Amino acid sequence: MSDEIDSRSIYFPVLGVPEPQGSNRAWVRGGRAFVTSSNKNLNGWRQSVRNEAQHAVEQHTWALARRKDEAIELSIDFDFLKPASKSKKVTQMTTRPDLDKLVRAVGDALTGILYEDDSQVVLVRARKQYALSTGARIEVLARPVREVG
Repeated sequence: MSDEIDSRSIYFPVLGVPEPQGSNRAWVRGGRAFVTSSNKNLNGWRQSVRNEAQHAVEQHTWALARRKDEAIELSIDFDFLKPASKSKKVTQMTTRPDLDKLVRAVGDALTGILYEDDSQVVLVRARKQYALSTGARIEVLARPVREVG
């Protein structure tokens, strides 16, 4: 069988300003561990990603990709508004946030909705760019971990 027949994909956009998954801070108080993110906007962004992913699942009857059965390929385009202070000649976004931290936030948000665990992600294609609006366009491709036949 060809890869096209064996694989399955789902695509969805997410509106809003993409947020990076920053460093976590942990401490213990009264014998209980607490963990917090250094980015106060992260939870809202991750919730938006989860909501849109869940909506896409309902529309496309996507079944959760199980670790033992499917590997995940993740493709994400992050869109940001170009600051007015930037020259029109600047075409590439080489400023913060870091692309790898943006990907981590989305990857973690999709865990438990599109795939069982983010360790299933075997390939990532990501880009951050200036655009007319903010958000992300996400595509997830699930492929069998074993050859069929």
